[in-house]
Amino acid sequence: MQAGQEGVVSRQGRRVLVVVGIIALVAVGLGLQGWLQNRRPAVASATPEPGKIHLFMNGRFVDNLEPAELTALPTDSFVDAEQGKTQQGPRLQDIILFYLPNQSFPPDAMIQVSGVRSSSGEQKTVSLPWSDVQAQDNHVLFDFSNAGDSCKLVSTLSQLDTRDEWVQGVQRIDVTTGD
Repeated sequence: MQAGQEGVVSRQGRRVLVVVGIIALVAVGLGLQGWLQNRRPAVASATPEPGKIHLFMNGRFVDNLEPAELTALPTDSFVDAEQGKTQQGPRLQDIILFYLPNQSFPPDAMIQVSGVRSSSGEQKTVSLPWSDVQAQDNHVLFDFSNAGDSCKLVSTLSQLDTRDEWVQGVQRIDVTTGD
């Protein structure tokens, strides 16, 4: 009977050793992973990325906007007076509130949109008060290129109602609240 018991103890002992061995391997693996993570240089959590629209609030970088992602937002449209073509896309107000959902802006907060026209390299910037951006009748919106990889700021406002005044190749949005 003792020989049978020794066989049982031996099998149980092996099982315990296997379990302890697995636990030790997992612990070593986790320790190695933690050590490697501590040796990696820290990656900035939020930095402007090329090819995206950079959103800033009061001089602080907020997020990278991907033009393709913006197409999921509700759209607005108007027919431009210059050529009678439909301009359509998400409203600037909706874009800002999508990326800054818990913010409220005073009517005099300034929204500055900057871009570069790809054909000429001309840089353009326009500043609008939040009250103008919010007003539905102003149709302040982003209209996308046919490829969907860039957009232009268009509007029926007097300072943005012609092609020469539009901000093409939008690269940056600055929201300044005065806070």
